[in-house]
Amino acid sequence: MMPPRKAALIEIAGSHNETLYSQLLYLKHHNYHTTLICSANLKEHVQGMDCADETVYFGFDSGHQEQERKQTKELHKYLTDNKIDTIILNTAHGRTIRNLLLYRFPKGTVIAGTLHGINKLRGSLTQKIISWRMGRYYLLNDYLKENLYMVPHKGLRFEVFYPMFFQQLPYAPAVVKPQDEIWIGVPGSVEFKRRDYMTLVDVLA
Repeated sequence: MMPPRKAALIEIAGSHNETLYSQLLYLKHHNYHTTLICSANLKEHVQGMDCADETVYFGFDSGHQEQERKQTKELHKYLTDNKIDTIILNTAHGRTIRNLLLYRFPKGTVIAGTLHGINKLRGSLTQKIISWRMGRYYLLNDYLKENLYMVPHKGLRFEVFYPMFFQQLPYAPAVVKPQDEIWIGVPGSVEFKRRDYMTLVDVLA
């Protein structure tokens, strides 16, 4: 019997931890040995994700470029030393991811990542380098895939997945919604510069 393939799910941007659990489940369902690799500031958020075979933390949240370069080199060494043949980047954009992908990986290593906004494909040199080194993207809904015609994407491959699974938290408070109320949840942190909450409120009103 062949040993399971090794996959690493990486989130070193310190955000988007809401999509990790579903991806770990998908990988385990396909018999991967899974390693969850996170920046240290996510430790509190990912505790309890028991579907990962192991969890490793790196100090990418220091804010210092020299420390970031050192951590990127150590992460690359960890991936190659442990013969991880499938690398999934939970946030496939940004300078740190670009720098990681500039390292050479063993032949046959599969690298893919989640693109959280297709606008990143328009005009970003950093994203062009990531696309050149990787070429495979996941999108978080069919709407984004249907609108790829609006951005440059020649030679890239796209698939859609929905992060619809979440771990049970033993300390989560019970939530009781009155039957006559309609609740609308906006995923992610509260950011007025990226999300037009007031227009949503006006439309609903």
